Amino acid sequence: MDSYEPVRPERPRHIDMPPFLPDRITSQCNTPTTPSVGAGLVDGQTVVRESDRYTVREIDPLKQIGVRAQPSWDFTIKRVVRSIVSIRGSVLRSFDTENAGSFCATGFVVDKNLGIILSNRHVVSPAPITARASFINYEEIDIYPLYRDPVHDFGFFRYNPSALRFHEVDEIPLAPELARVGADIRVIGNDAGEKLSILSSTLARLDRAAPNYGVDSYNDFNTFYYQAASGTSGGSSGSPVLDISGSAVALNAGGSNKSASSFYLPLDRVVRALHCIQNNKSITRGTFLTEFQHYSYDELSKIGLPTDFEIEARARNPQSTGLLVAARILRNSQASEVLEPGDVLIGLQHSKYHIQYIIDFVSLFEIADERVGHMLELIIFRPREGYKQVRLLVQDLHSVTPSRFLEVGGTIFHDLSYQLARSYQCAFNSGTFVAASGMLNWSGGTRDFLVTKLANIPTPNLEALTKVILGLRDNARVPMHFRVLGKYEEEFTIVTIDRHFFLSGTYSRNDKKGSWDYMPLAPAEPAITRRPSAIPRPAEGSNSLEAIQNSMVLIHCRMPFSINGFSASKMYSGTGVVVSVQPPLIVADRSIIPVEVCDVRLTFQSLSAMGFICYMDKRIAVLSCEYLPDNTVQLNFVPDFMRTGEECTLAALDTDLQLLTKSTTVRSISAIETERTSPPRFRYVNFEVISLMDSLSSSGGLVYRNVDGDINVTALWMSVVHQDASGKEYVDKYGLSMAYIMPLVKRLLQPPASRSENVTMTMGVEWAHMSLAGATTLGLSQQESSEFYVKSRANGTIPRPMYVVSHLRPLPKEGSLRVGDVLLEVNGKMVTRPSDLLEYEQSASVQAKILRDGQSESLEVLLYPEHPSSSSRIIGWSGAVIHETQDSVYEQVEPDATLPDRSGVYVGSILYGSPALNHLRAAHWIVAIDGESVETFDKFLEVLKTKQFDTYVQVKQMNRRGVTNIASVRPDLLFWPTWIIQKNDFGNWYTEPLRMAS
Repeated sequence: MDSYEPVRPERPRHIDMPPFLPDRITSQCNTPTTPSVGAGLVDGQTVVRESDRYTVREIDPLKQIGVRAQPSWDFTIKRVVRSIVSIRGSVLRSFDTENAGSFCATGFVVDKNLGIILSNRHVVSPAPITARASFINYEEIDIYPLYRDPVHDFGFFRYNPSALRFHEVDEIPLAPELARVGADIRVIGNDAGEKLSILSSTLARLDRAAPNYGVDSYNDFNTFYYQAASGTSGGSSGSPVLDISGSAVALNAGGSNKSASSFYLPLDRVVRALHCIQNNKSITRGTFLTEFQHYSYDELSKIGLPTDFEIEARARNPQSTGLLVAARILRNSQASEVLEPGDVLIGLQHSKYHIQYIIDFVSLFEIADERVGHMLELIIFRPREGYKQVRLLVQDLHSVTPSRFLEVGGTIFHDLSYQLARSYQCAFNSGTFVAASGMLNWSGGTRDFLVTKLANIPTPNLEALTKVILGLRDNARVPMHFRVLGKYEEEFTIVTIDRHFFLSGTYSRNDKKGSWDYMPLAPAEPAITRRPSAIPRPAEGSNSLEAIQNSMVLIHCRMPFSINGFSASKMYSGTGVVVSVQPPLIVADRSIIPVEVCDVRLTFQSLSAMGFICYMDKRIAVLSCEYLPDNTVQLNFVPDFMRTGEECTLAALDTDLQLLTKSTTVRSISAIETERTSPPRFRYVNFEVISLMDSLSSSGGLVYRNVDGDINVTALWMSVVHQDASGKEYVDKYGLSMAYIMPLVKRLLQPPASRSENVTMTMGVEWAHMSLAGATTLGLSQQESSEFYVKSRANGTIPRPMYVVSHLRPLPKEGSLRVGDVLLEVNGKMVTRPSDLLEYEQSASVQAKILRDGQSESLEVLLYPEHPSSSSRIIGWSGAVIHETQDSVYEQVEPDATLPDRSGVYVGSILYGSPALNHLRAAHWIVAIDGESVETFDKFLEVLKTKQFDTYVQVKQMNRRGVTNIASVRPDLLFWPTWIIQKNDFGNWYTEPLRMAS
C-alpha cells in the first residue's frame, strides 16, 4: 500500500496578494502587433495587395519529402495560454473547511461556448465566494461557481462568453487517457501569484495516494493522484497539466512543502462531470461513506488473499496491480453495519453468473455514481473469514455536503460535512458545526466544534439549532454543550446570545445563479432582567471585609469588531468597584472597558447582569446596571491623594470571587508612563498613580486605610497595559486616587438636567519624570533645586520634576510647550506631582514657568478640549468598519500635514473576505468617495444613503503622514450590506441596515 509522504504537503492555494500591478512579462503582451507583409500605408490609409485577398495554400516542405512534422512546445504554449486564466477572489464567509479571506489561483477554459472554466474544488469552494478571471491580455470578467465536487479536488466556474470584448478564447481538451509515466508535461498557471508561469516536468507516478493536507483542511480521497517534480507553489492551484499536443492530462492540485513534488488530479471523473453539464444533466455522485485504499497484490497476500485469485485477476487485466480495501468507515453509517476495515473489494454481483470485477477507484465509482439510491450486491474478501456477499446502499454524496448556513451574532452554523465527519470520525446528526465562533466564544478565530445542546435543547443539525435560536431573547444567558472536534467528550459553558450587534439570517447556495439566497431572521425580543433573590447584608455594615468583597465585581467586556485600535479577538476583563448603591454605579479602569461600543457582563457574588456604560474618560469608565445584590453596602470613599511611605491595605478579588487582602506601604507617587502603540489606541497619560511595596496577583481591586476601625477607600487598584516595540503586551498594576474619581461620580448622581457640562482641557503634551540631578544639569539653579526638593518632601512624593516627553496632538509652534521643556510652576504654584495639575483641567489657559534651553522663562500655555478616546457610532461598509477618529491617532501624525479632524472618517478594521480587503487600509482616513469629499462621519453617512454607486466605487484614503491613495472597491450588498451601530432611546445598542440609493 502506498504510504503518505513523511512530510506534510502544502496546497498551493489561497495566498494573500497585494493590489496587483501587472508587469506584462509575457511575450504576447510585450510584442507589438505586426501588420501583414502585404499591407502598407499610403497617404495615411492602410492598403492591401490584391493577391492578399485570396487564400494562398502554404506548402510544408517536410510533408513534400514524407517527413511527419513533430509538435513543438512553442506552438502548443502559444495556443493554450489563450485559454488559461488567473483567478483572484475572496471567500466571503468561513464555511466547512474553508476560512474567509482572499486568494489567487488558476483555471482554464474547457468549453468556450458555454463559458466553463475548470479549476480545483478548493478554489471554487463550498463556501460563498466572489471571483474574477483575467485572461492573457489582462481582460477581466466575473466568474461564478457552477459546481464543486464534494470529494475530489475539481470544480467549475461559469462566465458569460459575450462579456469578452477583446480576447478570442480557445478551449483546452481533456484527455485523461494520454497520461503515462515518462510523459513530458508543462504546468502553466499563476504560480506564486505571477501572471503566467510555465513549469516543466515528467510524470513519474500515476498511482500515488491522495495527499494529506491535515485534519482541519479539505482532503481528497478515493482516487489516485499523479506525481511529478514540477515544484508548483501558491497560486498554481487549478493549472492544467499539459502534454505536447496541448491537451490537459491532469489538474494541478497541491504540492509538498519540503520537496519539488507536485500532485495532480486525474481527469476521469472530471470528464464525466463536464459532459453532464454540457448535456444539462445533474451530476450524480454516489458514496458508501467509506474511504478505500489501494493495496498491491503483495500486500493483499499478507492479509490472506488467495494466490489463485491474484493469478486470475492478473490474467483478466494484466495492468491490474492490486485491489481496493476498506480503510475508514464512517461511524453509524449503513456501511459500518456490513463492512469492516480490511475488507477487500472484489466486485459487483449483477447476477448469479455475472460478476463485474472492481480493480481501482474509477471502476468502483463509475458504478456508484450511476446507482445513487440503489442497493448493490458486493463481493468482498474478509481476512480470516473468506469471501462474502454484502448489500450496500449507494448514498447521495451531495446530501452529506452542506449548502446553507445560519449567521447570528457573528457565529456561523451549518450541518456537519462529510469532509469533517471523515476526518474526526463523527457521526452525522451528532451536532451543529461552528465555522466561526462569534458570540459563542467572543472571538472570531475559534472554530471546529459541534454544538450538541443549546439552552438544554439538543441541536443535532442546523434545523434544530435554528429553532432554538429563534426562541431565545437578545442577551439571553443560556447553557451550551459542545464537543471540540478531535476531543473525546462533551464540554459545557454558558453563552450570551447576541442579536443586536450583527445582522442575522440564513444563506442557501443557488448554483443556478452562482450565488446564495438570503433570508433574514425574525427580530429577537429584548432581554428580561430577573431581580436577584434577597441576601442578608453584613452585620458590621461598611466596615467589614465582607462589605468590601460584596462591593467588588468581575467585569467582562466583549467588542463585536476591532475598533479604535483595539482587537475584538481579545477578552477584556478585570475587577470593578461599586461606588454608589442607589443608583447603582460601578467604576472600572480603561483596560477593562477599552471602547464604548461593547457588551459588558457584570458578575457579583450572587448575580450576573448586563452593564451599561454611562460615562467614560481618559482614566475610568463608569457603569450602571438595573439591580445590585441586596447585600451590597455603600463604602466610604475618601477623595484625597496618598503620600509616599503611607501604610494601607490592598483588597482584590481572585477568579473565584474570593477576597484577597495584603497590608502594604506606598512605595512611590509618579506620573503614569506608557508607550505608543501600533495601531494607535487609547493609553494612559498625564495623571498620578500609586505604586505599592507589596502587591497581589489579581485582576484589580481597591486600596484602603483603616482609621480607628473605619475603612476609608482611597484608590482604585487598576491594570495598565503596555506594548513593547515588537507589539507584545504586558500589564502593570497601579493605584488611581479616588480624588480623580469621586468628583465625576458626584456629578453623575445629579439629575441630568442640573449637571454642569464637563469639558476636560489639556495642554496637548505628555508628561514624564526626570531626576532632580538631571534638571540641574539642564540649567535648574541651586536655589530652585533646593526649593523643589523641600516642596516635594512636604507633598509626600519623590523630588522629580516633570518634563515634556512628547506631543499628544499637532500644536502651533509659537506659544506651545516643546519636547524637553521642564515644568516648574503653573499660575505661580510649584508643580511637584502630577495631581497638582488636576485643578487646571477646566481652564482655557495657564501661565507656566518652564526650563527651556538652560533658561527659566514664563509662557502662557493654551489648553485645548480633550478629544474622545473611543467612538459611539460605527458604520460597516463593504467589510470596512468605520468610525470617527479617536484622539490617540493624533499622537502619531506628521506635524505639518493637513489631516482630517476628530470627526474624520477613520477605518478601524477590515473584515476577512470582504470587498474592502486588499483594497482599503485600516488605520487610514477616507477623505473622498467617487470624487465627493467626505470630511466628516456624518457627511460619509449622508453619501452612503443618497449616492447611487456604480459597479466600482473610487475611494480616496489618507494616511497619518498626509499621503493619499486611490482604491477601487466593488460593494457586495448581499454578504456585506451597509449598516450602522448606535444606541436607541433606551441606551441599548442596535444595528440598523442602511438602505442604499437605487
